[in-house]
Amino acid sequence: MTVRVRKVGNNFLELAKVVVPGAKVILTCRTEYFPEAKEGKALFNAELQASTVNLTNDQPKFEVLELEKFNNDQIRQLLSYFAETTIVKRIMRNPQLLDLACRPVMTELILEALPEIEADKPVDMSRVYLYAVRRKIERDIKAERTFTSLADKLYFLCELSWEMLSTNQMSLNYRLFPDRIRRLFCSIVQEQNNLDHWPHDMMGQTMLIRC
Repeated sequence: MTVRVRKVGNNFLELAKVVVPGAKVILTCRTEYFPEAKEGKALFNAELQASTVNLTNDQPKFEVLELEKFNNDQIRQLLSYFAETTIVKRIMRNPQLLDLACRPVMTELILEALPEIEADKPVDMSRVYLYAVRRKIERDIKAERTFTSLADKLYFLCELSWEMLSTNQMSLNYRLFPDRIRRLFCSIVQEQNNLDHWPHDMMGQTMLIRC
C-alpha cells in the first residue's frame, strides 16, 4: 500500500469518526484519488489496516456511488439556460467541449468562457481553461480578494507549469512556494513580511488546489 493511498484512507476515516451513530454523511472526491477501483474498494470496506487500527468495533460502512455523466440532451438543456441556441449548437458540435460538458462539475468552465465563445473567438479545451481562469482571477482582483496582479499570477503559473512538465512532477509541496516566489519575484519580495503573504496569495487566489 502506497503512502498516498494510506493518507487518503486516513483522511476519509478521520471524517467518519465525527459522525454520530445512525447518521448518514456523503463524502465526495474526484476519481483521481483512486486511480484503481480496488484501492477505493479496500478503503470503503475498511480493509486498510493502517487506517482502521484506531477505530472501534463499530466501523463506518460506506456505499460507493459514481456520478453519471451528462448525456447530450442534459448538456443541451443546461447550456440553453445561459446561452442562445446558436451558441449551444456551436458548443455541441465541438467534441472537446462536449466531452468537458458531460462532467457536471466542469460545465462551469464553459459557462465562464461563454463571452469569448459568443464573440466567436478560437475555442478548444486549452482556451476554455484559459478564458475561465482569467475571468476567475480578474473577478478576484476586482473584488479585492487578492493583492497580486494578473500579470504576476500568469507569470508564476506559467513558470510553475513549465517546471512541473519538465520534471514530470505534477504536484509541489506548499513548503517550497516561498523559494519559488523569492526566485521569480526577487526584487519585489525583499522584505520578510512580503514573502510571508505572497505564497498564500498565489496558492489561494489562482487555480491551484492544495491537497
